Amino acid sequence: MALPIRTCEETQPTVYKIDRETQYDLSDCQLVLASATAQVAKEALSQDVADYIAGFVDYSPQEQFAFNEWQRTVKTAFAEFGFSFLHLRPFERKLALKGDDDSQKQIFGVTRLNEGEPSTGLAIPYDHTVPFALWVSKHGNEISFPYKRQDVSLSFRGERPRPGRFNAFIQADVDVVGQNLGLNADVEVLATLLTGLSRLNIGIPFTLY
Repeated sequence: MALPIRTCEETQPTVYKIDRETQYDLSDCQLVLASATAQVAKEALSQDVADYIAGFVDYSPQEQFAFNEWQRTVKTAFAEFGFSFLHLRPFERKLALKGDDDSQKQIFGVTRLNEGEPSTGLAIPYDHTVPFALWVSKHGNEISFPYKRQDVSLSFRGERPRPGRFNAFIQADVDVVGQNLGLNADVEVLATLLTGLSRLNIGIPFTLY
């Protein structure tokens, strides 16, 4: 028996989109395999839409379990040093991400699938630095300094995929923001990273610079 289908766009029931008026998430807008009929899922698979995409990781169940443990270990270690998790928006205005030509090539723009739609003016940051700086500039009068945050989440880069280089990857950050921090902040960040890496038991020697 098929589960009810709630589509984001009636003309393309398998496309997940965000418009200006309504924001869906995957619990509201289930796509092909989660809530569509078996026939729709079969047709989608026959069109190779679920095939491997270069530059992106598709974990097996066992790999996902290992990744979940890795993420939990790192976040816990960061939290023990007082770094709280901060969830930042995934898109920023293109104007805020303007940089040199090399960095511009690594930034994915955000568009709608319908042809002729006006530009969103948005893009996906290629790391966590600019979004965090923008957040601090907006909320600086609401937080206590020095402010310590952690962010262990996806980053996206539009570079050519090759071994060890992906278009989407997990970036683990810790940052201390404040005035006249001195060397203590640098030492604390290094100690935090060293603790997190050591607890992963990766079995490979590493050096922090």
